[in-house]
Amino acid sequence: MNKKLTLILIIITAMFLALVLGMVFDQGILIFWVGGILAAMGIVLIIMAIRKTGSKALKAFLFITGGSAAGIVVFALLHNLIYALLVASGVNIQDEAGFFILATIVCPLALIAGLAGSFIHLHRQGITT
Repeated sequence: MNKKLTLILIIITAMFLALVLGMVFDQGILIFWVGGILAAMGIVLIIMAIRKTGSKALKAFLFITGGSAAGIVVFALLHNLIYALLVASGVNIQDEAGFFILATIVCPLALIAGLAGSFIHLHRQGITT
């Protein structure tokens, strides 16, 4: 089995685990560690997709998975930052919904789609058997 593809599978599995832990343990400082790990793994997947040669479909799924994993953390931070700046500046706003929807709905759905596509593609290539 190719070592790079094995590493990709380990990273994707760990990303999914980090996402689940982030949802379950949404308490205190643990969420910052899980978010940081998730963003770092997303960046690693994007770098691996850039360096990967071969299947364009797998490369696209790796980009989707990595971008959405990092996007969850980035959009959650942007949501909190913009909301805090608007409240501090005295703007009467109920909530900032754009980045919140990206962080809680769009990116997790893209992450699931990227994970599923990567696993299916690797399975069809005979890597996971």
